[in-house]
Amino acid sequence: MLLAPLVAVQPFVVAGKEGLETLYAVLPLPRRAVVLGHYAWALASFLATLTAGTALAVLLGLAEGAPLGGRTLVTMLTLSWTLFAVNIAIQLPLLIRFGYARVSVLGTTVPLALVMVAVYRLHPTLASLREWLPVLGAAGAAAVAVSAALAARTHLSRP
Repeated sequence: MLLAPLVAVQPFVVAGKEGLETLYAVLPLPRRAVVLGHYAWALASFLATLTAGTALAVLLGLAEGAPLGGRTLVTMLTLSWTLFAVNIAIQLPLLIRFGYARVSVLGTTVPLALVMVAVYRLHPTLASLREWLPVLGAAGAAAVAVSAALAARTHLSRP
């Protein structure tokens, strides 16, 4: 699941190296479509990573004789979504506004640092988080939606 945010920023890496911002500017494509396309790519990469990671975890669990399923699987999937959403909600607006070349280290370090500090300070366990799963899942969705709205608004207001 840690690979999903790295895959999600790949369009920014390519755009920065190949100068795709110029191409985006001359295409008959609304700027909002480009911004929201980045979020669509991020969500698609998360779903692909989630599917492959879950299948691999279940297969490895079966091979080890410790099947993974039920509440543990739901807890892990919800936590993965929440961590991904927080990371993307912080990363993508920065990357959209400033580009990968200027934000690459900051855009990846800040979200991971926030997550590490939260885990260190809260000392969560899977059992203690289970009652918060609906809130965490909804908070992740809200974070991505607000981030997309802010990124689209900021990108559209640029000259």
